[in-house]
Order: sequence, then structure tokens, then C-alpha cells
Amino acid sequence: VKQNSMTAYFMQSKDLEALGYIMYAKQVEPYVIGNEGDWQAPQRDSIKMAKLIKSGQQWYTVAKKEFFKLKYSYQFLRLAHYSERYADVINWYDEYAAKTTSTSVLQPLCLALKAGALFHSGHQKEAAYLFSKVFAATMAKRVSNYLGFDWSVDSKADKRDYLALCKNDTEKAAMLSLCALSSTDENLADRKEILKLNPTGEKQEVLVVGEIKKEEEKNIRHSKD
Repeated sequence: VKQNSMTAYFMQSKDLEALGYIMYAKQVEPYVIGNEGDWQAPQRDSIKMAKLIKSGQQWYTVAKKEFFKLKYSYQFLRLAHYSERYADVINWYDEYAAKTTSTSVLQPLCLALKAGALFHSGHQKEAAYLFSKVFAATMAKRVSNYLGFDWSVDSKADKRDYLALCKNDTEKAAMLSLCALSSTDENLADRKEILKLNPTGEKQEVLVVGEIKKEEEKNIRHSKD
């Protein structure tokens, strides 16, 4: 144990706030693991999860550093998500995570939890908007956020209904980019609009690759015919 670098750090720094968070995160971990590829969903104890949520909110209140406030927010929002307490996720994101000033990657990941809660609560358009913001903000869990966006969008709906939720040209470009990625059409007009809205956006490369794949799939289908 003495050779462990983390042990050495805590012995030297006496950082009790960090140690307390790590202990809390380890308690939360068994209830927030698992993914869609698992054969069986993990067993989740809602009573224990509720106690951990309450404990996390208390730790948030007494935390001195914004960095840890955001971390606690992320943990108890995940617990609420996996407890299917979607209304609480929406409210608690606004009450806790949104008020932190930390710029960690956990900020957009907390927002993704709110987006998922909106989706499960029947607010698909708002969910799609938030998923598009998260997708543009971070590479973390990007596939998951893209799928969340794709599930939230009604393919028969007018794109303008979704674009109306965007606050600026950058957000509109992100929204159109995800619409183009999820479509099987060529979307030349959308790509021109995206370039106009955000000419320096890194999504241009992603879109080009997506369009190339569409053409490849089209050629494969034609060759089979």
C-alpha cells in the first residue's frame, strides 16, 4: 500500500475532500454500471440508491471546491437516472449541476442526463436539442449522445421545429450536422447551410466521411442489383 501513488498523495496532501469524494464514488459505482450490450441488467436497489442520492446532495452542499460539487452532481444524477426518477434528474440538473462554475467534461455529461430524462418524460424535441449541444461539446460518450439524439428526433417532423430551439448559429450548425448524419439522403443543401453557419466547425470532416460512406453503400447496393 505504501508504494501506491494515490496513497502517497493522500498521506502527503491530507486532501480529505478528495478522499471523501472517492469513497462516495466507489459506493455509487455498483448501481450505475452496465450497458446495452450486457445480457442481463444489473440488480439495482432503489432504497440504497435513494440514500446515496441524499448523501451526495449533502456532500454537494458542504463541498468547498466547485470541482467536487460538479462531481457529486454527476454521481447523484446518474443514480436518479438509473432509478428512473426522470423528473428529479431534470430538476436537480438545474438546481445543482447547472449552478456549478467548473468547466469539467462532467458538465456536458450532466446535461446529457437531463436530455435523457426529457426523452423518457415525453419531451423529445427538447431532448434532441440538448443531445446536439452535448455532442458538440465533448468527445466523451459521443456515440451514446448521437444515439440519444437519433431516438429523440421524429424523422417525419420539420427540421425547423428543432432548429427553432437553438440559441445561435453554432447550435444550429450542430443540430443540422446530426440531422445530416442520421439521414440516408445526400443533404447537400444542409451541408452548405452548416458551412455557412459554422465554417470552422470540426463537424465538416465528420460529415464528409459520412457522405462518403453513404456513396459507398449506394454503390454496393447497385453492384448487387
